[in-house]
Amino acid sequence: MDSLLERLAEEAREFRGTHVEEIEGTPTAVEFLRYVSLNKPVVFRNAAEGWKCMNWRSYPERIKELMGNNETKVAVTPNGLADSILDDKFVLPFECSMSIDTLFSKFQQNPKSTFDNQPVFYVQSQNNNLHEDFQPLLADASDDIDWASEALGEKFLNLSN
Repeated sequence: MDSLLERLAEEAREFRGTHVEEIEGTPTAVEFLRYVSLNKPVVFRNAAEGWKCMNWRSYPERIKELMGNNETKVAVTPNGLADSILDDKFVLPFECSMSIDTLFSKFQQNPKSTFDNQPVFYVQSQNNNLHEDFQPLLADASDDIDWASEALGEKFLNLSN
């Protein structure tokens, strides 16, 4: 069975290729639809440049401002691996609540490159963090991706809920 699955995966790679095209800027609806109709992966770099939330250098401070003292659920693991097998047991992360300011300070204390023997803090859920934990951030998000909506004939994003 494994060899059959490996052969199928190889044939899929040969058929589709493994290259993911990258395009700079916002596509037109027609350009986007070309990729959708071919079911071909593509990355549009800087396509959301006009969104307030894309000002990355100042955005951590803006997130703190918008979130205020609101707390969010934070997952903590010893190694960044959650919902995984450890010593033949399925393990879940420890979850706690903390303010964004506290979470950001944890990120600064433990930069990505130094996970060695340090707990890893992150926000994760299966059920829409944006609406449940980060609703104040909706003020800086676009409520639509117009070129995708035009191409697909209906509103592409629905951040209202």
